[in-house]
Amino acid sequence: DASTESIMVLSPDGAILEINSAGARFAEASGAAALIGASFESLVAPEDAPRFASAHRAVCKGEAGRLAHDVVGRNGTRRSVETVSTPIQAANGRTLHLAISRDATEIRRLEEEVRRAQKSEAVGKLAAGVAHDFNNLVAIIIGYCDLLDERSLPATEQELIDEVRRAAERGAATTRQMLAFTRNQAAMPRVVNL
Repeated sequence: DASTESIMVLSPDGAILEINSAGARFAEASGAAALIGASFESLVAPEDAPRFASAHRAVCKGEAGRLAHDVVGRNGTRRSVETVSTPIQAANGRTLHLAISRDATEIRRLEEEVRRAQKSEAVGKLAAGVAHDFNNLVAIIIGYCDLLDERSLPATEQELIDEVRRAAERGAATTRQMLAFTRNQAAMPRVVNL
């Protein structure tokens, strides 16, 4: 009862024979006595029940094992747990299932955060690569606009070139913003005397 891990003993038919206080807390039961005789299926999340049942049968045949699954308490609280299962012999010779489960909910949450951070980092690297390539294209467009400016062109054509330049400069500004974002740094544009 002093353990923070759920400890329970299951009969071959899946009934709970013994359970400690931590197991009762996982199950959101009023106490251990409220769970004695209930099926393990009353604790295991429905989608994990077939895997747990398969592991239970293997333990009752003498095989130890480990299983990650979810438990759902009587109030609906879901926990991710890791269960270590060991076969034990009862006085009457039956093989029982000793299941020791620890709460892994926080670990699962942190693993999910790490996965999301890795995805975000990958997207950032991709965006940085695209931004650099786009910046190279914009530089070429602006360069050709500069070459056309050196020619004496009619006003209407010069207006078109100026419009192309403004669009390219907006693209360059967008690229700078993307690069600042992918570097996780604040964009602080300022005028400098070259």
